Amino acid sequence: TIVSLHFNVIMTTQDGLFGTTDKALHLTKNSEILSKEIVHLLSSLAKIAPEAMCKYYDQFIAPLKTMLYDGRRFTISCISFMGLAVGSKRFSLDTYDIMGDVSAKITNHIEPHGGLIMDFDRLVSLMGPDAIPFLPALLPPILRAARGEDECMTECACGTSGREEAAMGLLNVLEKRLKDSFTAYVLGLSEEEQEVVQKAIDEGGREIEMDPI
Repeated sequence: TIVSLHFNVIMTTQDGLFGTTDKALHLTKNSEILSKEIVHLLSSLAKIAPEAMCKYYDQFIAPLKTMLYDGRRFTISCISFMGLAVGSKRFSLDTYDIMGDVSAKITNHIEPHGGLIMDFDRLVSLMGPDAIPFLPALLPPILRAARGEDECMTECACGTSGREEAAMGLLNVLEKRLKDSFTAYVLGLSEEEQEVVQKAIDEGGREIEMDPI
């Protein structure tokens, strides 16, 4: 593709703005809009030219993680797309740090977690059964969103019904990706929560567009 042909030039420009942890933090704190645009561009590049992105993964994942830990939630989507680009084996080296940070933030209500629901599908697909230890933090807000009860999860441009549909779709993805491990975990939930999960599975939920692992 045209992007692949000019990828090295594009990434050299990105590196000049964003290529170290110190630069990333400085950029984020002093220009939120610019830093978001750069992160969104990295997401697009990871989707369009995943093979080319593999060369630059190690260079960019450290500052992205630092930005995430510093409270810049918009980086999680980029991180998940970069994970898809390099594959689960390589991404596994960073997975536990990333999911641990996200889970802790949700558990402690440090930041709104509504936008994260759209990224869980990619992260869970990369992790497989290794995602199970994080379900105690991740699943409750997803279940509340599926019932339309979680304000953080439902306040978005797509409206309450759209967020409920996305949450139901994610429950369906969890069941497909985690299989017996997810079933065993769900058996420990309340009867009402089990009914929500079963409804999502029966209805199929929203079909989430997923790149192959």
